[in-house]
Amino acid sequence: MNKTQKEAYQSGRELKEHEAQLLDKIILKFANDTISMLDIGCADGLFCRHLSKALPKSSITGIDISEKFISQAKSHNHSNCKFLPGNAESF
Repeated sequence: MNKTQKEAYQSGRELKEHEAQLLDKIILKFANDTISMLDIGCADGLFCRHLSKALPKSSITGIDISEKFISQAKSHNHSNCKFLPGNAESF
């Protein structure tokens, strides 16, 4: 991961514009449903955490190759989110 990529995922960051737009679309479509969602390349889990708050009956799983990011994601402890280290190509 290069310096620019690391800076994009500093703790305390806000959702990026494209993440916020996608989140809005998912919430509109599934607001009254219970879904299972997989976020491949979840990084620090910020998108998953926002999704889990908006869809509390749903199950959100995030995977990332970086153990550091997975550790950060797990530290926020949302009951309907789980985070797994791994390479998406091996799932």
